[in-house]
Amino acid sequence: MSDDINSLRKQVWKALSDKAYRDAFVDSHIGTNLAAQIYALREAQGWTQAQLAERVGMAQGRISTMENPSYEQFTLSTLKRLRAAFDVALVVKFIPFTEFAEGIINLTPEKLAPPNFEDEAKEKSRAEERSQSAALEASLSLFRGSQDGRMTGSALNEPPPTPRRPTARDEIDQSSVIPFLQRAA
Repeated sequence: MSDDINSLRKQVWKALSDKAYRDAFVDSHIGTNLAAQIYALREAQGWTQAQLAERVGMAQGRISTMENPSYEQFTLSTLKRLRAAFDVALVVKFIPFTEFAEGIINLTPEKLAPPNFEDEAKEKSRAEERSQSAALEASLSLFRGSQDGRMTGSALNEPPPTPRRPTARDEIDQSSVIPFLQRAA
């Protein structure tokens, strides 16, 4: 799989090396990607074109037109209305071609139809509950075998592990750098 992705990266990058192709490809990708996202988001909500049109104050035919990959007349105002109806964020920005190529290579159906805020908040809450449950379970395991609730066993006798110093080859996780720097000070 990794070889396939690396091969695809090389192919995309090689194709983008031609300025005329690069301009045409990026321009067509904007419309194609927006059309695919509008369709995927609408389907994820279980809405018809008419239902989405009602939510954004447009005719159903306009939604049909925007879901056509060859349509390129989007306005920021229209995209903002769609964003609000789908209750997702909208990011419009200039990016380097490496980021653009990676976005194409790593595009998935989940990325085309991100969850709306409510669904994302529910999932975040469930993830926090799972994390808290796992932390509680880990804490309770320290108390096993004790009649009076005091910690016993090897957990009391062993010092916490000392984190190793990151090397230039490591991807540095910001959350691990701050405690490391605090200890070094």
